[in-house]
Amino acid sequence: VAGRMRRLEICRPDFNLAVVSTLDELADLVTEIQPRAMAIDSVSVTSLTVGDLQRLTTWAKVPLVAVLHATKAGCAAGSLSLLHAADTVLKTEGMRWRLEKSRTCPLIEGEV
Repeated sequence: VAGRMRRLEICRPDFNLAVVSTLDELADLVTEIQPRAMAIDSVSVTSLTVGDLQRLTTWAKVPLVAVLHATKAGCAAGSLSLLHAADTVLKTEGMRWRLEKSRTCPLIEGEV
């Protein structure tokens, strides 16, 4: 993603992209840039646990979007504990999306 952004000359002062491998590196980055929100892609292949993510968002006081990828069977890859802990679970397939879990609003489905 970072390479594609450079090729397309996308440079925004309010958007940061980083590759980190530990919770400490992520916490240092959050301290440095003080984001208003965070997204972690492919969270199932990181060493971060649900507890790590909960502690980080509580400490940083920012919302987190954690992206889980699906298996060929359409199930979430990796531990399902993140799905259990999440406030909202949104499933996408192509341009269709379905809200599968929400603690704050009714379940809906639609096109993106």
